[in-house]
Amino acid sequence: MNKLTNDENSGNVLSRQQNTNSQDDLLQFVIDAIDHPFYIIDANNYAVIMANKMANKARLTKNTTCFAMRHQSDHPCHKEGHPCPLHIIKQTGKAVQVEHVYCDKKGSKRYMKVYGYPIFDKNGKIKQVIEHAFDITEAKKSEQLLQSTLEKYSDLNDEQSFILENMSDFVYRHDAQGVLYYLSPTIERITGYTVKEWLKHYSTYMTDNPINQKVYETTERAMKTGKKMPPYLVEIYHKDGRRLMLEVNERPFFEGGKVAGIIGVGRDVTTRQREEAERERLTRAIQQKNNELEEIVFATSHDLRSPLLNIQGFTAELCHSCVQLREQISGEILKDNLNLKTILEEEIPEASNYILAGVEKMDKLLRGIVRISRLGRVDLNLEQLDMNQMLEDITRTMEFQLQQTGAQVEIDDLPDCYGDAEQINQVFTNLLDNALKYLDRSRQGQISVVGEIQDDKAIYRVRDNGIGISEVQKDKIFEMFSRLGNVDVKGEGLGLTISQRIIQRHQGEIQVESTVGRGSEFIVLLPISSLTSYQLSLDRIRHMPSGQVDAPVGRCGFRKH
Repeated sequence: MNKLTNDENSGNVLSRQQNTNSQDDLLQFVIDAIDHPFYIIDANNYAVIMANKMANKARLTKNTTCFAMRHQSDHPCHKEGHPCPLHIIKQTGKAVQVEHVYCDKKGSKRYMKVYGYPIFDKNGKIKQVIEHAFDITEAKKSEQLLQSTLEKYSDLNDEQSFILENMSDFVYRHDAQGVLYYLSPTIERITGYTVKEWLKHYSTYMTDNPINQKVYETTERAMKTGKKMPPYLVEIYHKDGRRLMLEVNERPFFEGGKVAGIIGVGRDVTTRQREEAERERLTRAIQQKNNELEEIVFATSHDLRSPLLNIQGFTAELCHSCVQLREQISGEILKDNLNLKTILEEEIPEASNYILAGVEKMDKLLRGIVRISRLGRVDLNLEQLDMNQMLEDITRTMEFQLQQTGAQVEIDDLPDCYGDAEQINQVFTNLLDNALKYLDRSRQGQISVVGEIQDDKAIYRVRDNGIGISEVQKDKIFEMFSRLGNVDVKGEGLGLTISQRIIQRHQGEIQVESTVGRGSEFIVLLPISSLTSYQLSLDRIRHMPSGQVDAPVGRCGFRKH
């Protein structure tokens, strides 16, 4: 009976022991799931009874103390300026919250916020303490940087303070972790927020505009490459709720040969952005009106040519009828009736030729208008142009005119430019053709083409020793159908108008310098690299409608008999 009782007691002890072990395992499982350090510490000897994985429980042995585990020390850590939570709990018997410093084996410090709670025995004495800690190292560093920055700012001399406070742009710095720790005072004038407010809460001032994603992308790229990044835009809230657009320029700075952070300059471009948006809106509106005007010009020019064809055709019929009438009437009748003879052989033919000459002139004018309207309707085929080869080709095609006039042409070594080959060829063909048309017949014609590069432009000068252009005429030569003085030359008076339109489409310029009796110099400026996408967008307009009649209106083949 006694043996049975002993066995039962042993079984109960074993069962209780197993139950206790099971509860310990469950407790260990629970605290291991906590994502920050957690400890249960003996209040009498500072021994760590239980710890979780985040507390590095692998280093835990039977007699490991909390000060050895967390501070690599052989004595309790409580001292002035560094309060020990366990020491305070033993003195006050209450839960506590303190900032504490942990050290690892390498001596690296981590700032922790520690929460401690007492566990009492049945007699009301503290037997154990529960502690769990949160790592606040980064926040502490930011706080120290902020304090350091404010101290540095307070030490600025009067000249430095004056410059920073009166700059229209603001300056900032942040470390390699992206923690902002310096801002110049201008930020308050721009955004309404103080420097302190910005340093603590700057990320909350950014709007939900997708362009703000570039803040992180650009900074990350600068940190990785160590190179200055192109400027980018950021949208933020003003303190009064308005949205502001800032333009930011950043570059990395280095310490010890490594990227230590970013220094940047920002400016308020809200007004500029608004003005640019308005300019683009007006540009689109103007472009639309120009398109409509070109459509009207093209359609009107085409429609006006139809009655001209009728006039030409019926005048030709009249000419032919006069010939038939004259053939039907005998010579004796015409001889006796001089008035009839004059009408049939002189007045009607002469009037018909005047009509046809007027039709031909009007047709040339309408064809010129159509040519000009087409300039804005065709996309530019942009490429790098070999101007030496182009001018050589142009002078070769004008060889007959050069021989007829006896003029000499000299082409200097010319720089390349960027443009549409066909249209730029037309410009220089027009300029050389004009130089030949307006030569001074009293001396041998001399024409030269020279070129140079200035900044981002290729500058070409087409010079001649012709009759020259007066000051009054200089302002008119680029107008449609303009002709120089009373000089009778072939053409429609559109060459320089067309040339100017082409140059303007290429973001270039054309100017003229001239002296009457000495000659003229036309100066053409063209880009040496690709045109901007903004400028090209202005030229991307609809192509000319197909099926338009553009056959020339010719004279009636009438001949006096």
